[in-house]
Amino acid sequence: MRRAWTLVLLLLVLAGCQNGGPFGRRFTVPNMRIEGSRVIDPDDLVAAARRDLERFVENDRRLADADDASFSMEVHLREQGFPKARVRFEVENEELVFRVEEGPRACYAGVRFPGARQEFVPDLEQFFQFRGSGFLFLGPTFVNRAEVVAAVSRVREYYLTGGFIEVEVAEAELDWNAARTQAHIVVKVEEGKRYYVTSVTLEGADPCYLGDHGLTGKPFNPGAAFQLGADVRRRLRNDAYIFARTEVVSTVDEDAGSVAVKITAEKGEVTRLREIRFR
Repeated sequence: MRRAWTLVLLLLVLAGCQNGGPFGRRFTVPNMRIEGSRVIDPDDLVAAARRDLERFVENDRRLADADDASFSMEVHLREQGFPKARVRFEVENEELVFRVEEGPRACYAGVRFPGARQEFVPDLEQFFQFRGSGFLFLGPTFVNRAEVVAAVSRVREYYLTGGFIEVEVAEAELDWNAARTQAHIVVKVEEGKRYYVTSVTLEGADPCYLGDHGLTGKPFNPGAAFQLGADVRRRLRNDAYIFARTEVVSTVDEDAGSVAVKITAEKGEVTRLREIRFR
């Protein structure tokens, strides 16, 4: 019985989607047409830009809303694997016309990192694990520009937090096959030198406030150094130095590939509890 109900519900949802959304009707705009959409259904583009098109109608066919709608359609096309898609609009005889240039559709074939150490590649590849298309994401994986940009940012962060403070990570490029049906993502990396923490010192307070930080001898991570400064400040404030302040300065030795982290603390006066009142 449970399987039967699940099947009925799935059929209802699919029927709703065919009508332009769950249990809704397909949205239309008077005196509007879409040209050039070969693969993606024009109704899908209208659905992607629905809010912009609704404002277009509400604002007496304001062109700024049409421009927003064309951008929303472009975003949808790129999410569907058309990285070079373009959508432009024109007004012809009081009719709004969207002209679509889909360009080639890129099926994701893998990723390469020229310039990266081989030992890092398995970690970097994890940032490019994209879900498939279609029902239950079981269809082919298409290149989504927004997801690729986010993945490249994670590559850059991976290096910066691993001691490569001079790293240069290029924007992603597509390497197409001969038929232009599949594309590898290519992310060029210039790692530069890797820097290690050689010392961590604390001035203005007892070194015990550094705690067991474990930074010495490890690849330099700017975020970890600033977090240690925050930890020192918190420990001082827990010891009644409630106005304590800390400053973190990291000195880089380019020749040696080393970083000396220095934390300066201004403890201030101890705050003492004078009395407790109960009312």
